[in-house]
Amino acid sequence: MKPDQRSGLHRAHPHRGAQLARVRIRTIALTFLALLSPVSVSADPYRLIAGDRLEVRHSALAQARSMKLDADGELRLEEIGGIHISGMTLDEAERAISDTMDKTGLFVDPRVSLILEDYAPVVVVGDVGAPGALTYFPGMTVGAALAMSGGVQGGGLSQTVLQQQRIQLSEELRLINLEIAGHAARLARYQAELNGTELTLSSDLLAAIPRPSDAPIDALLANEKAILTNARANTEELLGHWNREITTLDEQLRLFDQRMAVQQEVVATTQGLLEKARSLQERGLQTSTTMSNAEQRAATARATELELESTKISTARILSEARRDKARYLANQERDALEGVQATLLQMESASLRLDRATARLALLSQSSVMSTENAALRISLHSLRPDRHITIEAGAQKDLLLPVLPGDTLTVTIEMTVWPEDAPPTKPDRQF
Repeated sequence: MKPDQRSGLHRAHPHRGAQLARVRIRTIALTFLALLSPVSVSADPYRLIAGDRLEVRHSALAQARSMKLDADGELRLEEIGGIHISGMTLDEAERAISDTMDKTGLFVDPRVSLILEDYAPVVVVGDVGAPGALTYFPGMTVGAALAMSGGVQGGGLSQTVLQQQRIQLSEELRLINLEIAGHAARLARYQAELNGTELTLSSDLLAAIPRPSDAPIDALLANEKAILTNARANTEELLGHWNREITTLDEQLRLFDQRMAVQQEVVATTQGLLEKARSLQERGLQTSTTMSNAEQRAATARATELELESTKISTARILSEARRDKARYLANQERDALEGVQATLLQMESASLRLDRATARLALLSQSSVMSTENAALRISLHSLRPDRHITIEAGAQKDLLLPVLPGDTLTVTIEMTVWPEDAPPTKPDRQF
């Protein structure tokens, strides 16, 4: 598929302005003919449209007011609100306003008078010398509107504009090249982070940069190395903290095991003494005080054992959390690096596509094949708020330029190349800029 077919845009050409000179002259000549030719004026009365300005008088007003129909085609009056009069004649609008005022009951025998002060403007946009809004006058035609807009210019066809576009595209290509180089340096950092190696730009990443000599690769790599060094320092600090905490907790658990072993011996001893005291008491050979002391020592030993077990469980839980936090941190680091690789690859692919499009546009602007003026077409689209006035005309004859224009109409003027020379087929663009 050809680049111009793929993009849906007309192919630009450095000699387009010169090739369309005759078309422009022919159009200007027809425009002046349109201005000099008589135009038949419709016998139908004028119907109002949004943007028209009216002088409004009625019996409740001390003096006339100048008001404009809003975008909805309504005239807004105090104590009444909006009254839709777009599409009406002046007489119909006067009756509509009078009827509305009468229905409110606020006015006695309202008498309304409307005078059309200014018509809604005609707007001309596109390939004309001075696009914008034009003051409408009765009998205005397409040709007159074109003449008042500076005539057909085809603003993007001059060599000056083409050169400006080439400069802009060249700068765009340099910026995209720098963007791709930045992505390549970032990918090198992610690779070093995942592999635990030093940051270097591989041959594959270097080959992905369209113009390595035009990119500050050393500076980009230095920046990524600084980021990697800082990240590794933070990681080393956190891992050192976790490792010290884990080592301390492991040692505490080992000491708890030793203390619990000793305490279990104490519990066994006190329990044996308690059973012996009970046996002596049953035979009347042990006093109650001695028995109470034996029970107290046994209970204290057992309570100490339970306290050591509870502390050991808490320490084991803290140790487990520290190990889990460490593992989660390392897993998140790897996940973030992998996600960064995927995101950077997508950004690099997007930049490469933009580079291809910009390179293709620059190649089209730089082609030197000559086009025929017969391949240029002037197209004018007329849009209006009025019904049944959405048309497209080919301004190739005087009758087209004599078509009437009404207030509120919008003319869109475009110059198109309909056929391109077969002896200069587009080729795959070379990324030289």
